[in-house]
Amino acid sequence: MKSVATTIALGLVAIVAWLAGAWTIILPDMSEVEWTPSFVIMLGTPVAMIAIASALVIWLQIIQRWMSASETQERKMATRITELERHVRRIDDLMQAEAAPRPTERAADTDAEGSEETNEEEPSEPPVIVIKSGSDGLPMPIILRALNLADSESDSEGLEAVQAAMHHGGGEMFNHVGNVLQSLAAIGILTDELVPDFAPPDIWRTHGYDRADRLAKSLGGFERESRYVPRVAALLAEDEKFRIVAEAMVIEIGQLLKNLVARANDQDIRTAVNSRSVRAYVLLGLAIQQM
Repeated sequence: MKSVATTIALGLVAIVAWLAGAWTIILPDMSEVEWTPSFVIMLGTPVAMIAIASALVIWLQIIQRWMSASETQERKMATRITELERHVRRIDDLMQAEAAPRPTERAADTDAEGSEETNEEEPSEPPVIVIKSGSDGLPMPIILRALNLADSESDSEGLEAVQAAMHHGGGEMFNHVGNVLQSLAAIGILTDELVPDFAPPDIWRTHGYDRADRLAKSLGGFERESRYVPRVAALLAEDEKFRIVAEAMVIEIGQLLKNLVARANDQDIRTAVNSRSVRAYVLLGLAIQQM
């Protein structure tokens, strides 16, 4: 594309040089020129050619920039999809590993429960959040880190947080989250690039999270969400498997948020709702309402 633009630019220089030379030779004295229609056409043709060529150069430069931006976006999306696929496989592996019997698990959990009881007496310790009813809780910072998932395979902190959350009742939920994010990326939607416009923490505290179709608009949404919500609603309508996974994820994340907002401070709620998991949760809820 650059070579084409350079060639046209050189052509423009040649046309200007030719026009200047022609006028020097043919029109030595402008006072003797008769401005007939044919003369005006002869004079205007090179000028029109220069204008058209200039417009072509500008158009080619715009196309070049657009193509470059599109290629960059495609590479970024392909990289993210690959990371999500690896993340989903890792979650599947962790779920299989967690399913294996562990003789010492109950003792370790008992110690953890005793530690949690001790920690609850100390106000400086972070609150413990239960992901799923009947499961042991996890400290708030681990829950918040797990909700945002791992940035990459080298993000050991993120992977450890997700693994801990899966071990404490979040296995199915994070499996659903990974599959949903992967499906959204396949239609060109990355939660990292969504610009949230969410409600303040007090609204999240009073919201009801009991049903997937009750995700109220009062929680907020996203800038330019009209570009995203209809596409997700169409995917929900067309892909039954995706719809089942998405609705399950919305219920699971909603239950976690119900437990979380009851004990979280304002900053913790802001961190939670801006995570990848909760952004997908809001996007799915808006799309479900639109169906």
